[in-house]
Amino acid sequence: MCLLLSADILDLYFDSPLIPEYYFVVKISAYLLLLQRVLKKTNFLNVKIRDVLIVSAIAILNILIGIRSLYQVSLKTASNLELTLLFIYGFVLVLVGTFVANYYFRYVSKRAFYFTTFVYLIMFADVSGYVANYFDIYFFNYLERFYYFLGFFYMAFYLIYTNELDDQENKLFE
Repeated sequence: MCLLLSADILDLYFDSPLIPEYYFVVKISAYLLLLQRVLKKTNFLNVKIRDVLIVSAIAILNILIGIRSLYQVSLKTASNLELTLLFIYGFVLVLVGTFVANYYFRYVSKRAFYFTTFVYLIMFADVSGYVANYFDIYFFNYLERFYYFLGFFYMAFYLIYTNELDDQENKLFE
């Protein structure tokens, strides 16, 4: 949460030199910490091949769309480092989205729902911020704030109204 809030502060100064690079490093770190939390709870032993193919196709499609959009914004980036971090950031978003979906489908609980909703809303906020900053569609700034606020609302539900036993009692693949 501290990393997400730090990135939010950096987002206020996104047009300043070197701030985008710091922003992406902080966001990538935040998502990798979320990924670490989710990897502890995922199980791939009972995943069907059909599900792997569908999720892989969606992940590959998202990465290809991300690469195409990076070529469109490559002239707006200040350096190759920013472009590289932007690519890594997009890849990490797809990776986190994939594993969070696995977590949600493994556990049917309020805890899994709140956590998954929180992560996806924060990801939607980040994508909205990307569109606003790099494609100059300023309406997406409002969407970014809305998704961000709603995401932290679900994070509060996740932290306050659930506990670890919610996940342990509702395992699907045992």
